[in-house]
Amino acid sequence: MLSLLYQEGPSTEGIFRRSGSAKTCKELKEKLDSGAEVDLACESIFVTASLFKDFLRNIPGSILSSQLCDKWVSVMDQGNNEEKIKSIQRLIEQLPRANVVLLRYIFGVLHGIEMRSEENQMNAFNLAICIAPSLLWPPVSSTPDIESEFAKKISSLVQFLTENCCRIFGEEITSLFGEILMTCKRENSSGNTDDSSLSHYFKKGGGGGWGWGEQRKRKKIIWRRFFISNLEFLPQPMFSRNIRKSVINNGYNTAVTPLY
Repeated sequence: MLSLLYQEGPSTEGIFRRSGSAKTCKELKEKLDSGAEVDLACESIFVTASLFKDFLRNIPGSILSSQLCDKWVSVMDQGNNEEKIKSIQRLIEQLPRANVVLLRYIFGVLHGIEMRSEENQMNAFNLAICIAPSLLWPPVSSTPDIESEFAKKISSLVQFLTENCCRIFGEEITSLFGEILMTCKRENSSGNTDDSSLSHYFKKGGGGGWGWGEQRKRKKIIWRRFFISNLEFLPQPMFSRNIRKSVINNGYNTAVTPLY
């Protein structure tokens, strides 16, 4: 999902703001949860974005950890940007390893989209409004007024994270997907295929799509190698229970359909 959002998001007007088809999202979610093969490259990018936000909303306690909710909210009350960045980095250090890995990729995507905001109409402020509710929520429900104020503060936080992600996570955040896609390219070249361009992995349909061919299998293996070391720590929605159990028992099971 994230690789598609990284590739197509920056050139898509209203990405994360416009919703995908509710019917299609429901059907694909059921397939993903059952472990069925899903070729998201053949679907609307708005469907992919909606599915990813739904995935985030189903992470127990949120990816930023509801237990740290008060501390996250207080970050924006810090005096200057340097203090805010240091406070954020200290909070990130308290998160599970897999959460941090996923956060880096999320903000890598958001950074790429923000950099082309004139084209996609999604600057850091607009992105934050759309995705912040999926990244953090309070541990207990409260009054509408309090929840509204909380939403504003978290949106400001996510906007700040997006605008300063290179300083918070490191400059390499801008090349995270490039490294994996280049690995895909090398794997593809070693397989003696004629088309070694990166776009080959994102074509809609055909042998290079996510749903078909050896290229898709190589790409899936690359992603799985990266995340398998974090399997026991990954947020529960990452895999359906049956797939998760299968991976733990059998290692690199080819039936795995990673959401990444």
